[in-house]
Amino acid sequence: MLEIRKEAEGEKIVLYLDGRLDVNAARDNEAMFIESAAETMDLVIDCENLTYISSAGLRDFIHMQKDMDAKKGSLVIKNVSQEVMEIFSTTGFVSIMHFE
Repeated sequence: MLEIRKEAEGEKIVLYLDGRLDVNAARDNEAMFIESAAETMDLVIDCENLTYISSAGLRDFIHMQKDMDAKKGSLVIKNVSQEVMEIFSTTGFVSIMHFE
């Protein structure tokens, strides 16, 4: 199960992910990810409490990155645990996304 808290910080939107971003969570939250990317030029995804990401979750991250790139916005992924960062690294995401 994944819980998402969405906060506006000035012009920036921050999504705080808590739990597992698996196929069910990705499907259930896809609209929120798309909506959030459409609402701002600066999107931050805080993964401090993200414990797992599946290929479906990675697909959502790619879609958000493409949406932000298309409008010349920015997507920053921060506070990623070592376990989740290994998934991003193994899949090559570290070369196409900005991590802090």
